[in-house]
This record gives sequence, C-alpha cells and structure tokens, in this order.
Amino acid sequence: MAHSAMKIQTVIQYCQDPEKVGDWYADFLGLTRAAPGPFFVLEGGGALFIAPGEPGTGRGGTAVCFAVSDLDAAYKERLERGYKFNEEPYEVPGGWFVTINDPEGNIVGLQDERGG
Repeated sequence: MAHSAMKIQTVIQYCQDPEKVGDWYADFLGLTRAAPGPFFVLEGGGALFIAPGEPGTGRGGTAVCFAVSDLDAAYKERLERGYKFNEEPYEVPGGWFVTINDPEGNIVGLQDERGG
C-alpha cells in the first residue's frame, strides 16, 4: 500500500473479535502482523495490539489516530478500495484529519502534518 500509517506510540484496541478486527486494521493500514494477538509494529517503534474485551470488564474500544505522509492520497486510495469514511478530510491544528469506524465501531483517524 503506497500510503500506509507512519507512526504512533502504543495503542491497545479492545474488541469482541480480535482476529476479525485485526484483519481489518491490517488491510486498512497496510500492516503486517508482528506476532499473534494480533500485534502490529509501526514505523518509529510504535505498536498496536488488538486485544479481547468483554462487556462489563471496563475494557472497551478507544479512538486511535495514525499519521500518514499524504492524507489526500491515503484517503483517496482507501475510498477506491471501498472504505466509507465518517466525513471528508478537514483541517485541524497542525494538519488535516479524517475518521472511519472499524468493524466494532471504534473510531480510527488518519492525520498528516501539512499545516494550515
């Protein structure tokens, strides 16, 4: 994938079906699993772990934002692949931003740092 995610610290995304959600993140972000779990290592040493979460445990979804080098290109590439975003990219302090929901409704953001 030409416009894959660039960096993040560590995020744990709790969900009901880690394998299904892990496959979605692998496809959406152009990542390869680094270990079972699913566990992904991103450029710059950040990590994403998709973990099981059960109702009533206090562990639920979260929002996670991934940096990309060119938001417009990443957005268009994913639209062409059939992904449905929550809005068109919009300007935020420090760059441009867009969101989508993973298969369990967690918010996933893509952001570049072009400035306003």
